[in-house]
Amino acid sequence: MGVGRIVYRPLLDYWLKMASATFGCIGIASALACALPVRFEGFVWLLGPFHAFVGVVLMVAAISNDLSTDQHPTFVADITFCFVTALLIAVPLIVSFCRKRKLAE
Repeated sequence: MGVGRIVYRPLLDYWLKMASATFGCIGIASALACALPVRFEGFVWLLGPFHAFVGVVLMVAAISNDLSTDQHPTFVADITFCFVTALLIAVPLIVSFCRKRKLAE
């Protein structure tokens, strides 16, 4: 992917494992929220903004690191996934919330 061999650094190894474990746990929690949305309603409301935040972080990192699709073709798919997922989660929740609020009036 356009990168040479990376010299082993214990702290970098630690941070990469910590980040992958964190995102793995978030992925498992997201799968549980998908399977049991009523039990995880509060968490579901956080998933949309979370994915949008991660998308912004990835986009800023891609721009600041001058990534190009020639050498790093996967970053565009990662960023797109984050924003599409954020929209697919947040829009139905917001529409449902607005409808319930309108009916309550």
